Amino acid sequence: MAVSPLQDTESSNEGGLQVMLAESIKKTRQKAFLSQDAFANELHVSVSTINRWETGKVRPNLTAMKNIKQFCEEHFLPYDDIESEWFNMEDTGKDGNKTE
Repeated sequence: MAVSPLQDTESSNEGGLQVMLAESIKKTRQKAFLSQDAFANELHVSVSTINRWETGKVRPNLTAMKNIKQFCEEHFLPYDDIESEWFNMEDTGKDGNKTE
């Protein structure tokens, strides 16, 4: 049985980190009781960008992370998990996912 490049053991941990980050972003939005559209407006990004973050297709870039941090501070929401998951993905250095 052939192993797909998406299922190899080297990238499985990175995929998990991407999912954790995606879930943390989604939970933050939901804790603020915002739709993806309203969250996108708050962060000055497109709705499709929010969707791609929440599905783990891409991860936020540094500017977006600063905007997410500011959003969390203004709404008294935790930011630590999002930040640590983002940095953990940076530390792997080979996540293969685009940053947006």
